[in-house]
Parts: sequence; C-alpha cells; structure tokens
Amino acid sequence: HFDPCKRAVTGKGIPMAKVVPKMDVDEIELKPERDVAAALVDQLPNNVVVLHSYPWLKPDRNDRTGNATLREGEADFLIIWPEHGILVLEVKGGTIKYKPDERGWFRELPKYDKPIKDPFEQARKNLHRIKDSVSDKVYGGDNPPFTYGYAVVFPDCIYSGELPPGADASITMSSLDLKSMDEKIGRALRSWSRSANSHVFSKDELVKVERAILPAFNILPALYRTIEEQEEKLVRLTDAQATLLTFLGENKRAAIEL
Repeated sequence: HFDPCKRAVTGKGIPMAKVVPKMDVDEIELKPERDVAAALVDQLPNNVVVLHSYPWLKPDRNDRTGNATLREGEADFLIIWPEHGILVLEVKGGTIKYKPDERGWFRELPKYDKPIKDPFEQARKNLHRIKDSVSDKVYGGDNPPFTYGYAVVFPDCIYSGELPPGADASITMSSLDLKSMDEKIGRALRSWSRSANSHVFSKDELVKVERAILPAFNILPALYRTIEEQEEKLVRLTDAQATLLTFLGENKRAAIEL
C-alpha cells in the first residue's frame, strides 16, 4: 500500500505556459496547488493553456423528482496541449494514505486520519463532465477526436507498493515528478490515446474547443434600466431645484458658492 509521504522541493524557471485566469502562480493560496502550477507553467510549452480551479455545473436527471438537478464540480487543473490533447489533473496535497482493507483514501492529520474522496474518481468525473460539454458544443455529441484523460499528483508525497484499483503508474505522479511535469503530462496523455497517432488540433478546431471550455459571456446594459436611472436622476434634480427655489423665496439674502 501507499507509504507515508515525504516532502520535495522544486525550482522555478521562466514561465512559458499560459495560465487561466491570468495570475502570478505565487498568488495561489494552497501550497500544493501553487507548487504544481509553478511546475506546469515553467515546463510546458508556450502554446499550452493551463486552467486553474476550473468549475463546471451541469443538470442531471433526478430519479426522485423526475426533474433536472444541478451537479457541481471543480477540476484543480485542466491542461489543453494542442499536440497531445486535454488532461484533467487532480492535486492531493498533504500526507495522503490509501487503506486497502477499507478501499479508502485518507489525509493524515495530527490526531486522526480524515477520509477524503478517491482522487482518481474525482478526476475521472471532472474529465467526463468537461469532455461531454466539449462534445456537445463542438462535435455534435460525438466523442471528440483528440486524446482526453486524467491524472493525479501527490505533490507532498512519494509512494511505493502496488497502486490501488482505478489507478495506473502512467497517471500517478508524486513529489519526485514535479521537476519533470512536461514529460509526465505527455506520458499521461499518450497512455490515454485511443489511436496510433495523436490528433493535433487545427487552429480553427482549437479555437472552438477553447471557446466551449471558456465561453464568451457578454453582459450588456439593459436600455430600459438606463432610462429608469436617468428618469430617477431627473426627478431628484427637479426636487432639489424646487427646494432651492423655495429657500430663495423665503430668504432675501443668500451666499452662493461655485
């Protein structure tokens, strides 16, 4: 089973990959995610887009009510690599344990082990929600032709022993891998490839996929609300003028300062 974790430290170079939202990775609050983000930005090519904390919200049929119920989730990192595909990367920081007798995942705290969600299952669900959205918006509901997959990184841990069910060495990364994330991300995507040759995004296709993932959302001023606001200002101005005229009518002398 997985051994207790051991901390590793990485260096930082010149940023290359693009981060969305645009930020300094040093501003990321959680250190495990901050370290992973720094490794991704430093090592991946400059045509790679790295989305941090990518949220999704999708209606699912509720068998109890028969209505659609919103389900929410968040991918720690969503990586778009035009020559290789799309990868969801789940980050599990801290001292993580897997207990085979319980088939459960835990985070080690000072006084007890706290149960956590299966990180591989989390990554899988996030991937398929995102993939389905891209499929519907770009490919008419068909499976996308590009490679898509997921991986999990334990930035504060090393591991030994056989991997748990639902995991594979090609999609499992540890603190030792933070210095070679370009190689590890590429390997993970190749392991998910469903064809002999990787599908490379055309320029037009890449724009459509990125727009499906990051849709254009325009908020325009409502004309009737603008008119209402102007009318309210006009009424307030008229009231103020009436008050001033009343004051001037009641006072023979007044000092007016501009």
